[in-house]
Amino acid sequence: MKTTVKTVKADLEAINHIAEVSVSYNSKIKPSDRAKISSSSDSYKVIWDASKALQLELKEFFYILLMDRANKVLGVVRLGEGSAFGCVVDIQQLIRASILCNAQNIILWHNHPSGNMNPSEADKAITKKTKQALALVEINLLDHLIITSEEGRYTSFQDEGLL
Repeated sequence: MKTTVKTVKADLEAINHIAEVSVSYNSKIKPSDRAKISSSSDSYKVIWDASKALQLELKEFFYILLMDRANKVLGVVRLGEGSAFGCVVDIQQLIRASILCNAQNIILWHNHPSGNMNPSEADKAITKKTKQALALVEINLLDHLIITSEEGRYTSFQDEGLL
């Protein structure tokens, strides 16, 4: 019996040395005021507005656009910032952000500093990998857009039949 008491006491002491994790999502935008995405041009408009402060000609950025079940925008999350030649994307971070924000649908987007709007093999591979990973947690990947620093120029994987 003394062994049990010491074990319980040791377990309680160990718990005091564990970090508490807090998770929150706090939106200041009313659902009725959120942008609704119905097409690649709708998503491009939101993405273009969100990317205005970025140096799109200098380096590659990778983001996700998070949406609810009605395709209303919950927010954007930067997943990567790379060089002029590429960017590493962590699928685990992508899934985590999607779940924490209670997203039901997402759109990937990144820029090509070169101005070339054609998807690379790496772009296609990350899209496929992301779609498979999201399916496991029942989140839909609706599109992947490649943008450039020139307003109005983008490629949609959905429109091109690549999704």
